[in-house]
Amino acid sequence: MRRGCELAFLLVLLIPRPAEAQQLSVRTLEGREWGAAIAAMQIDRGSQGRSIHLVVGGATPSPCGSYQLALDDHGSRAFDVGACDPETGATELRLVDRLALFELGDVVARPRRIGVAAIEVRHGSASGGARLTAETELRCSIAARPYIVDYATGERVPATPDHFEMRLVGQGAAVDAGGDGWRITSGSMRVEYELVDRASGEVVLHETVALQCGAPRPAAVEGDVIELVPDRVFRGATMTRQRTDDHGSCGGEEGPEQWYVMRLDAPTALGLRLVSEFDATLYVRAGSIDGPEIACRDDHALLETLEINLPAGVYYVAVDGSGTHGRYRLMEFVGAADPRALEGAPHGSIANHERVDAELVPAPSIYQASCGGDQAPEHVYWFRVARPTFVALRLASLFDASLYLLAADGAELGCRSAIGLGREARRSRLRAEVDPGLYYVVVDGESGHSGTGLYELDLHALPLP
Repeated sequence: MRRGCELAFLLVLLIPRPAEAQQLSVRTLEGREWGAAIAAMQIDRGSQGRSIHLVVGGATPSPCGSYQLALDDHGSRAFDVGACDPETGATELRLVDRLALFELGDVVARPRRIGVAAIEVRHGSASGGARLTAETELRCSIAARPYIVDYATGERVPATPDHFEMRLVGQGAAVDAGGDGWRITSGSMRVEYELVDRASGEVVLHETVALQCGAPRPAAVEGDVIELVPDRVFRGATMTRQRTDDHGSCGGEEGPEQWYVMRLDAPTALGLRLVSEFDATLYVRAGSIDGPEIACRDDHALLETLEINLPAGVYYVAVDGSGTHGRYRLMEFVGAADPRALEGAPHGSIANHERVDAELVPAPSIYQASCGGDQAPEHVYWFRVARPTFVALRLASLFDASLYLLAADGAELGCRSAIGLGREARRSRLRAEVDPGLYYVVVDGESGHSGTGLYELDLHALPLP
């Protein structure tokens, strides 16, 4: 019998550094400083979907796992943080919301200063134990700063302790409020909590977070994720999978799932077909299993289809079920991407008495409003008025569409949707009186199931007396 034990642990050390210690630096693998890289993306209207790769350290980059990157609020909205490349030590940041790089003012959108910080992770070890038995208690903590998505503008609004209460679900954890967030301490690696609106008592968020006492877990477990191959039929059965809490925005609660991975070397038109003997849910995430959701389909039928244009990158696909499981067949089709789907926002300007003829093609959804737009692509146009003005917008489309008007700060000023059958024209009208300033018009699909096609958009503005 062994009379000792050994414990290896990983800590983020928040201790004063000696004056002579070298300060961590952050730069891009592409050869630009951070500020220059952000400025280039702000200047280039087509930069949406592009990536930069950050390295930390001096002349020799710090290896993966020895640092963590933290973006400020606007940077977190603008970029998705990808995986670290072990060969270069660089972490990928992909621009998913170019508008977050700007302060949308009344006259002109001003470029924001986007901040990034690198936190060094140090390793240590300890060993020891009693002669007869040894016990070790490990408790981890995480700083939780949840946010609520404003579906009208796509903005992430911080949920702070002055307006919300965090309640833990289950035992074995403690939570303390402080500043603009909470700190959760637990002996478990996963903690479930609810966020409650103090004014209304409404539960606005139910979330499970993973505590990290060191290096993040890998994005995928080797052998558990299957590599998708185009034009090949993948046969599987979710009843053989372990039941987890993961699910998509459109379904998959209380059902086991199987994960697949796609690696796209170039912009790609992706098609997925899922045939199942149960009510299956199909969803796609970018970068990792825990990455942002790109699309989700659950028509409560035995056939789910998904077509979308995606930039180059790594994407994860889940076959899931809502409280059910069974056998299925999954097939992937790929082709050349439609370049119109990868254009950045805004799509362009629109002038008084101008008609815009365009087409929405399958692409990731960024915005949605009170009348629709969930999981559907969109085009964003802008206009400016110099005095109080009556604005009339008209949209004619060959698909179920949503039309909405946003102020420069993202506030929704009006939203109209139109739903029809087949190829018949849908028509939406929106009228509003606006003050001098900058405004955005969004043409969106009503939903991801029928949100693409040809449309005509008219703007007519009349100055008020």
